[in-house]
Amino acid sequence: MNKYAFNNRLHIRFIFMLALASLVFTGVWFISFHYLPEGLLQSQRGLNSLVRENAPNLFTEWLQISGVNLIPMVLIILFNRLIIINKIPLGYLIPLVNVILYGVFLGTNSFALPLAEPMAPSLQVLTRSGPYEMMAFLLMAVSTHSVSLFEIRKLFATNPKKIVPRSNLVLSKEQWFGVIVALGLLLGAGLREAYMIVTI
Repeated sequence: MNKYAFNNRLHIRFIFMLALASLVFTGVWFISFHYLPEGLLQSQRGLNSLVRENAPNLFTEWLQISGVNLIPMVLIILFNRLIIINKIPLGYLIPLVNVILYGVFLGTNSFALPLAEPMAPSLQVLTRSGPYEMMAFLLMAVSTHSVSLFEIRKLFATNPKKIVPRSNLVLSKEQWFGVIVALGLLLGAGLREAYMIVTI
């Protein structure tokens, strides 16, 4: 796993994490669709409910969606910056948590604006903005994986230690490319979602 998740090449890290996230997402989506009650998380929407203050136009709706979506993006960078645990950058967990939550939301139709009926697992999901937002989170995580200040080599067995030499926020050109594409993908997916909302 480490050979691919933390490979020196960005595209290998991304492909591996995308494959892992896709398997997790599909499994959670399948279980949620078949075994969990519809609307399970509608009363637990949290940040999702912030988006549903009806915006007067496409641009305002896009700004609201982008503001919410940028929160996980910032957390990914901060968590990656903070620590590596058992050789895993902490920021890698944020996209996986988002993938799990999206699978539950999709399978139980718990969106702020529900679908006509829960969406059964299929490639139809690729017509929605969610998968591309998840891809953006994954790409940001693997693009900033090398910036941690501290390391725990064995969870619950060793204390955090400063990484020597101290890593910094200087990224390679490949990593900067990943960061820029991730932000562009996230903003583009948000624009797609905003368009779908205002044209309902």
